Amino acid sequence: MYLSAMQNLRDVGGIPVAGGGQVASGILYRGDAPWDGDGDGGLPVWPPRTVVDLRASGEKNTEHPLAGLGADVRHHPLTAHLSVQEIAGGSQLLEGGLEGLYARTIDAAGGRIAAVAGVVADAPGPVLIHCAAGKDRTGMVIAAVLAAAGVARGDIVADYVATEANMSGVVERMSAGEGAELMAKLRTKHPEAFTAPAAAIQTALDVFDAAGGAAAWLIAQGLDPGAVARLRTRLVVQG
Repeated sequence: MYLSAMQNLRDVGGIPVAGGGQVASGILYRGDAPWDGDGDGGLPVWPPRTVVDLRASGEKNTEHPLAGLGADVRHHPLTAHLSVQEIAGGSQLLEGGLEGLYARTIDAAGGRIAAVAGVVADAPGPVLIHCAAGKDRTGMVIAAVLAAAGVARGDIVADYVATEANMSGVVERMSAGEGAELMAKLRTKHPEAFTAPAAAIQTALDVFDAAGGAAAWLIAQGLDPGAVARLRTRLVVQG
């Protein structure tokens, strides 16, 4: 038996934007991987019109469950090497902790992150961005999008670390899908994989800041400059 709801699903709407306004509700969702039969998590629109799945092809065994409900599912694998099996199986991915992992991932996957930002800017209706747990890959992409929209560093960090409170439920669900033995092995070898420390996402934000800000970084990675303006128009509301 598994928990019949996504455990790390939330609308990022309501986060304040530096200089005034806030992130619009009902536009950008983040979460762990949906399963067949999941509920809507209390979100205003479900299923989301567009879904961005950041998982590698080897992490998906069936058709995406939200495709059958009418969502436009777009696969943008952030990396081919972040599955539970690879990390638990002796991978060196977590050398240097989550900070090292995030720095390496952003360096290697900048173009993919920019492509997802373009989806958020232009896709109709609500967009759900998810990976397996909704923490690492999703956290990096959401951080880039929010920073480009003008959200302050402290508020981006607060959104990221909010995932920590959801990890017990995420682990319970993933144990049913990945296998309890595999998840226990991962917890023993890499307990940091189940945490969401501020320092990890600050590493990503440092990369963006060094490039002159997230918008400049995304443009350098291939995002159309006009998409930055569209992203802000779509995500930021006053009041």
